[in-house]
Formats: sequence, C-alpha cells, structure tokens
Amino acid sequence: LDPKTASETETDICAEWEIKTITSALKTYLRMLPGPLMMYQFQRSFIKAAKLENQESRISEIHSLVHRLPEKNRQMLQLLMNHLANVANNHKQNLMTVANLGVVFGPTLLRPQEETVAAIMDIKFQNIVIEILIENHEKIFNTVPDMPLTNAQLHLSRKKSSDSKPPSCSERPLTLFHAVQSTEKQEQRNSIINSSLESVSSNPNSVLNSSSSLQPNMNSSDPDLDVVKPTRPNS
Repeated sequence: LDPKTASETETDICAEWEIKTITSALKTYLRMLPGPLMMYQFQRSFIKAAKLENQESRISEIHSLVHRLPEKNRQMLQLLMNHLANVANNHKQNLMTVANLGVVFGPTLLRPQEETVAAIMDIKFQNIVIEILIENHEKIFNTVPDMPLTNAQLHLSRKKSSDSKPPSCSERPLTLFHAVQSTEKQEQRNSIINSSLESVSSNPNSVLNSSSSLQPNMNSSDPDLDVVKPTRPNS
C-alpha cells in the first residue's frame, strides 16, 4: 500500500500482453504485501461471520468488519471488489462467476499467518466472504453499517422474548415443583387411609372374623401336629 510503489510501477498495458498475465500480476502483488489486504487481526471475525446461518446476518457482520479496516485497506478493497463485480457481470464470456472469483481471491485476501489444518478447513469460508463482498459491494462500501446492539439492549430484548411465553417445567423453580409433587403424594396417602377406615367402621365383623381365622386351633386333632406335653421329673 506504499504510494511510492504504486507511482513507480509501470502501468502502460501493452496490447500484446495476455489477460492472464495482467491478472497474475495483480494476484502476485496482493500476495507480496506484508499482510493480507483484509488483515490478520480480522481474519477470524470474517470467517466467523461467513459461518452464520442467516444470509442477512452474514452481510451485516461483514459490512461492519469492512468499515473497521484502515482507510487505505478499505479503499483498495473497494476498488478491487468493484472490478471483480464488473468481471462477474461478464461471466458468460470470461467464465468467471462470483463463485469462481471467490475461489481465486479468497485465499489471497484472507491468507492465514500459519498453514494449519484449521486454516485449510476455513478456505471455503474465505471464498464465501469474497462472494458476499462482490455481490453486495455497493451497499458494503457506500453505506455506513448499522450500530450493533449493546449488551444492555441484548439483555432487554431477550427478557422481553422470555416474558412473552410461559416457562417450561425445566425453567420453573425446582422448590415449587417438588413442593407440588409432595402435596399431591400426601393427599393420595390420606385418601387411601380414609377409605380403609371407612370400610373397617362399616363392617367390623369381617375384620374380627379375618383376625380369628389367623389364630391357631389348639383343639385340632391333626395327626401331623406334634403336641409337646410337659413331663415331670422322676422323684
């Protein structure tokens, strides 16, 4: 991003140069920068934004991150995205769709500090970031991003949403839930005891008969029963 380097660079394009030579020179210049155009310190934030499920959330987060870049980085990124959008508009002739441009420029603009397995797994999300920048370049670079919600606003919005619906069993106080269960069990015990007392008071003879049937019959002549008779010692 040194202006001296840009001013000293030969910009006269010879008609004999092939387009792939010019595009390769652009990619080489971006790779040779001391740091990626979208900066190491924001790389994880860009990747995290690309992993959001909602497309509007992705665009909003990337919009905010772009405006946190240094002014020179943001201006060069804007020039590049405007150019790539023009290239994508002619994809029928050059076969360079937005997805293809993301594959080419994603690893260049968001190159990691270290080549790790995690960095390789994030390549597809780097491509998604570039696709979003190309497709939404006018909004992202020409408008100011919305201010993110503060912690107090987030807490208030969550509280309103939680108040609008009844709490589930897992969200209710455990002491109240257990107290209700204990009360119900006690009522069941009382009803069983009361019903037993009523049956006893209404038919006491049945209880006496059942108890007498349980007593052994000492006068029984059952031969199987051995009666032990006391014996006197010989004098």
